[in-house]
Amino acid sequence: MAKVFLIHPYVPMELQYGTKYRWAGAILPPLGVLYVAAVLEKASHTVEVLDANALQISAETVVSRVLASEPDVVGMTGTSLSFNENIEIARLLKNVRPDLPIVLGGVHAQGDPVTAVGYGVFDYLVANEGEYTMLDLVEALAGGKDPRTCVNGIHYLDGEKACTTGPGRLVENLDELDFPARHLLPDMKIYHQKAFGYRLRPHTTMFTQRGCPFRCTFCSSSKQFREVFNKKIRAHSVDYVKEEIAYLQKTWGIREIYFVDDTFNLNKKRVHALCDMMIENFPGLKWSCNFEANICDEHLLRHMRDAGCWLIQMGVETGNAEVMKVIDKGITVEQVRIATEMASRLGFAIKTSFIIGNPTETTETVEETIQFAKSLPVHYVTFSMMAPLPGTYFWKTADQYGAFDRTAYDKFSMVSAAFVPKGLDSDYLKNKQQEAHRRVYLNIGMVGRHLKMISTFQDVVRYAKGAATLIL
Repeated sequence: MAKVFLIHPYVPMELQYGTKYRWAGAILPPLGVLYVAAVLEKASHTVEVLDANALQISAETVVSRVLASEPDVVGMTGTSLSFNENIEIARLLKNVRPDLPIVLGGVHAQGDPVTAVGYGVFDYLVANEGEYTMLDLVEALAGGKDPRTCVNGIHYLDGEKACTTGPGRLVENLDELDFPARHLLPDMKIYHQKAFGYRLRPHTTMFTQRGCPFRCTFCSSSKQFREVFNKKIRAHSVDYVKEEIAYLQKTWGIREIYFVDDTFNLNKKRVHALCDMMIENFPGLKWSCNFEANICDEHLLRHMRDAGCWLIQMGVETGNAEVMKVIDKGITVEQVRIATEMASRLGFAIKTSFIIGNPTETTETVEETIQFAKSLPVHYVTFSMMAPLPGTYFWKTADQYGAFDRTAYDKFSMVSAAFVPKGLDSDYLKNKQQEAHRRVYLNIGMVGRHLKMISTFQDVVRYAKGAATLIL
């Protein structure tokens, strides 16, 4: 059996959200790492998880902890924003233990495995779904076998050539998986949702399904669905979800859950079944989810509300119909208006997210987006910068629409202008992002909606801090 050390690297809040908004950002449990850990533990391997992001631990400290643990294999997850940190951790480890196998997984490895493995600091990349491929890889190494000859789903270097063993194996039945190994985390109290993204604590996150069939050109989930998930939507059974919620409540006293499925309402019949289960078994549980505007009706929303859902989050991206088509969003501006007005009438809090700097964006379309966001009866709005993520359709086509530095990984965030459309500049985008937030949040309709939501002293503190951030 092997001793495996799994790392979730540190990405400073300033890098993710910007200095101005860092206080309002989220630190959520690394569920992908924890699913892998659970599969390894079930196979009797010893697993240690270091959530350096939650603990705000530097690469040097991570390496010290890894070396003290003396593992047989090190695994890291990574986004594009964390990729420089992944590289630094791997380099420092290789300087001391060049024989230690280092494995990189996560969305960046999935998006651009050839470039990532080409840095020469990772022995293997898991560019597919991680659980079974990582298990196969660890067991091959523990058995003295060469993973390049017997493990599917990995990338590696042969000299200077990037090679792959082809697709890995999917978890066909998600209910086969044990719950994510949250017991390997530090105190659950260090995790929190965004400042205005929760009502009750303790709060945590959960997956109920995997996959998103929509084709948004900028989204890694679209690429993952087609190339990693083999165009399959897989879902946990209602009974599995019930057992996991019960476990979270019993073990950590969880009172609110954010269901982090890409699109929670993909299957309306399944959502109704989940709502029935929660009404019967978990009265008082609050929850929120990611919601698609074009899969919406009043009966569905009423049932979700009655089951404890208080917040739905919709990706809108633009208020311009032509830009909506360019990014292949799959919804219309009118569908967004209908869905938000219906949800508002039923008492939901609503969060919409937009992008400043879409392909074909102009000063006129940016203004149209801001005006559209202002006109919606919603409570929370975010305006992010466009970041063409590795492997997405827009990653391949971004140069046709503007300027894009593919190696500036530290700019692949909501606050950095990694991509600048033709005819615009980065200063304009950054100024418009700040202006958009001020104009949306400081209008009378938005202020009135938020005043109705204040019910505790903690709410007063949060809103006062939020207002000061916008004004100062």
